[in-house]
Amino acid sequence: MKLLKENKTIIYTIILVISLTILETIINLILPLKNQTNQIINFIIINIHSFILGYKTGLQTNKKGYIEGLKTGLKIIITIYILGIITFSFKITLKRILYFLLIILTSTLGSIIGINKKKQ
Repeated sequence: MKLLKENKTIIYTIILVISLTILETIINLILPLKNQTNQIINFIIINIHSFILGYKTGLQTNKKGYIEGLKTGLKIIITIYILGIITFSFKITLKRILYFLLIILTSTLGSIIGINKKKQ
Protein backbone atom coordinates (compact mmCIF):
# COMPACT_ATOMS: atom_id res chain seq x y z
CA MET A 1 0.00 0.00 0.00
CA LYS A 2 2.87 2.34 0.81
CA LEU A 3 4.38 1.65 -2.62
CA LEU A 4 1.14 2.73 -4.30
CA LYS A 5 1.03 6.01 -2.37
CA GLU A 6 4.60 6.89 -3.26
CA ASN A 7 4.26 6.08 -6.97
CA LYS A 8 0.84 7.48 -7.83
CA THR A 9 2.42 9.73 -10.45
CA ILE A 10 3.88 6.78 -12.31
CA ILE A 11 0.68 4.74 -12.10
CA TYR A 12 -1.48 7.66 -13.28
CA THR A 13 0.88 8.33 -16.18
CA ILE A 14 0.85 4.70 -17.31
CA ILE A 15 -2.95 4.59 -17.13
CA LEU A 16 -3.19 7.87 -19.07
CA VAL A 17 -0.83 6.73 -21.83
CA ILE A 18 -2.55 3.37 -22.25
CA SER A 19 -6.06 4.85 -22.24
CA LEU A 20 -4.97 7.62 -24.63
CA THR A 21 -3.56 5.02 -27.00
CA ILE A 22 -6.76 2.99 -26.92
CA LEU A 23 -8.90 6.09 -27.43
CA GLU A 24 -6.81 7.28 -30.38
CA THR A 25 -6.96 3.82 -31.94
CA ILE A 26 -10.75 3.79 -31.74
CA ILE A 27 -10.99 7.33 -33.13
CA ASN A 28 -8.61 6.49 -35.99
CA LEU A 29 -10.68 3.43 -36.89
CA ILE A 30 -13.80 5.57 -37.22
CA LEU A 31 -12.28 8.76 -38.59
CA PRO A 32 -8.62 8.60 -39.64
CA LEU A 33 -6.59 11.56 -38.40
CA LYS A 34 -3.20 12.77 -39.53
CA ASN A 35 -0.18 11.75 -37.49
CA GLN A 36 0.55 15.39 -36.66
CA THR A 37 -2.97 15.82 -35.27
CA ASN A 38 -2.45 12.82 -32.99
CA GLN A 39 0.86 14.24 -31.79
CA ILE A 40 -0.71 17.60 -30.95
CA ILE A 41 -3.54 15.91 -29.03
CA ASN A 42 -1.03 13.80 -27.10
CA PHE A 43 1.11 16.85 -26.35
CA ILE A 44 -1.83 18.82 -24.97
CA ILE A 45 -3.20 15.95 -22.87
CA ILE A 46 0.19 14.99 -21.41
CA ASN A 47 0.91 18.62 -20.49
CA ILE A 48 -2.50 19.01 -18.84
CA HIS A 49 -1.80 15.77 -16.97
CA SER A 50 1.62 16.97 -15.80
CA PHE A 51 0.16 20.32 -14.70
CA ILE A 52 -2.58 18.63 -12.66
CA LEU A 53 -0.15 16.20 -11.03
CA GLY A 54 2.24 19.07 -10.27
CA TYR A 55 -0.63 21.09 -8.80
CA LYS A 56 -1.69 18.19 -6.56
CA THR A 57 1.91 17.68 -5.48
CA GLY A 58 2.19 21.38 -4.62
CA LEU A 59 -0.96 21.19 -2.50
CA GLN A 60 0.42 18.25 -0.53
CA THR A 61 3.95 19.47 0.15
CA ASN A 62 5.38 21.87 2.69
CA LYS A 63 8.72 22.17 0.91
CA LYS A 64 9.65 24.33 -2.04
CA GLY A 65 7.14 23.88 -4.84
CA TYR A 66 9.55 23.96 -7.74
CA ILE A 67 11.63 21.06 -6.39
CA GLU A 68 8.55 18.88 -5.99
CA GLY A 69 7.41 19.92 -9.47
CA LEU A 70 10.77 18.91 -10.91
CA LYS A 71 10.49 15.52 -9.20
CA THR A 72 6.98 15.03 -10.56
CA GLY A 73 8.07 16.04 -14.07
CA LEU A 74 11.04 13.68 -13.96
CA LYS A 75 8.81 10.81 -12.87
CA ILE A 76 6.49 11.48 -15.81
CA ILE A 77 9.40 11.68 -18.26
CA ILE A 78 11.03 8.50 -16.98
CA THR A 79 7.70 6.69 -17.25
CA ILE A 80 7.17 7.86 -20.83
CA TYR A 81 10.78 6.99 -21.67
CA ILE A 82 10.44 3.45 -20.30
CA LEU A 83 7.14 2.92 -22.13
CA GLY A 84 8.85 4.11 -25.32
CA ILE A 85 11.73 1.68 -24.82
CA ILE A 86 9.30 -1.20 -24.22
CA THR A 87 7.50 -0.49 -27.50
CA PHE A 88 10.79 -0.10 -29.40
CA SER A 89 9.62 3.23 -30.80
CA PHE A 90 11.83 5.64 -28.95
CA LYS A 91 14.48 7.90 -30.44
CA ILE A 92 16.20 10.86 -28.83
CA THR A 93 15.67 13.90 -31.02
CA LEU A 94 15.71 17.63 -30.41
CA LYS A 95 11.93 17.66 -30.68
CA ARG A 96 11.64 15.00 -27.98
CA ILE A 97 14.06 16.86 -25.68
CA LEU A 98 11.98 20.03 -26.03
CA TYR A 99 8.87 17.95 -25.32
CA PHE A 100 10.42 16.65 -22.11
CA LEU A 101 11.54 20.12 -21.05
CA LEU A 102 8.00 21.41 -21.54
CA ILE A 103 6.66 18.57 -19.38
CA ILE A 104 9.10 19.50 -16.62
CA LEU A 105 8.22 23.17 -16.96
CA THR A 106 4.48 22.45 -16.86
CA SER A 107 4.67 20.22 -13.79
CA THR A 108 6.95 22.71 -12.02
CA LEU A 109 4.55 25.55 -12.78
CA GLY A 110 1.63 23.45 -11.52
CA SER A 111 3.46 22.66 -8.31
CA ILE A 112 4.37 26.30 -7.69
CA ILE A 113 0.76 27.35 -8.24
CA GLY A 114 -0.43 24.53 -5.98
CA ILE A 115 1.83 25.48 -3.09
CA ASN A 116 0.85 29.15 -3.45
CA LYS A 117 -2.87 28.27 -3.40
CA LYS A 118 -2.32 26.24 -0.25
CA LYS A 119 -0.72 29.18 1.55
CA GLN A 120 -3.75 31.43 0.95
